[in-house]
Amino acid sequence: MLRSALLLLPVTMAMDRVIAAALPQPSGVGKLLSQSVRMYGERWTPAVLAAVLYAGGWVAQQERWQRAGVAVAGAAGASAAVVVALKVALGRWRPDHAPDAMHWSPPAWEDAQQSFPSGHTAIAFAISAALDRTLELPPAWTAVLYGAAVMTGLSRVYDGRHWLSDVLAAAAIGYSFGQAVGSALHRELPPSGALQWEVLPGRASVRLALGR
Repeated sequence: MLRSALLLLPVTMAMDRVIAAALPQPSGVGKLLSQSVRMYGERWTPAVLAAVLYAGGWVAQQERWQRAGVAVAGAAGASAAVVVALKVALGRWRPDHAPDAMHWSPPAWEDAQQSFPSGHTAIAFAISAALDRTLELPPAWTAVLYGAAVMTGLSRVYDGRHWLSDVLAAAAIGYSFGQAVGSALHRELPPSGALQWEVLPGRASVRLALGR
């Protein structure tokens, strides 16, 4: 996804202004829906979700849930760190403050100059990818997770807080970290206290694996 996003990014940037101009003005109902789906990408969401998953996994003795909680926290934290660094370093102005889509003035310390990339979108995709990778959910639930992440990103464009290219770049960042951290935590260790021995024929070889 990261490679595809990088290829599409220049094209999307060239179309940002046209896309923003074609969007309808936010209405009362639209704003309410946008604020609702945006919560999936709020900064506190991965912290709460990670705590719930880890505590629930500990109570239910489900190590998979605990790994998912750690993955969500790690992926969202890493994504947020990269996003903040890029926001400050690049200084792209938000649509509701910029004279045009290619208005950049780094370094950026003001919120109005921190459009690229979208923090909400990065966190939303990090959560979805981490859960997708660690929990191995059915396709229908996977579609719900990524659908929520997509809606979070689109809500930021609808609200005039981000250009579409901001969302595209953030989705690639969040997805990449979610998949990477989820993959790192995906392997199950042997049961607690278990020892595994393996003797390979033809040569003296013993493997010892410690469980947790």
